[in-house]
Amino acid sequence: MGKGRPKTRIPSLYGDIDFDVTPERFTDDINTRSSLPGHFARKYRADILADKEKVERARAYTLLGDTVSDAYAALMPEYGFRNLITMLKSLR
Repeated sequence: MGKGRPKTRIPSLYGDIDFDVTPERFTDDINTRSSLPGHFARKYRADILADKEKVERARAYTLLGDTVSDAYAALMPEYGFRNLITMLKSLR
């Protein structure tokens, strides 16, 4: 999905998002604090960040939405969380 597509498909959810700005939850800087568990980060983080191709792919993935679940999330103001869950369960 292209960067602009979520914006046009679900403007109520994505209309104010600048898809050219890297999300705050993403970093490729080894010196930036990570949410990874410490033992895992110490063992693997440097090698993960050294693979520039995978880092760029991860950066791109942070900007992709899940079009089905995002569409449901956009309906929450109208139907409420519990009603949407009930609707989803009734589809089984």
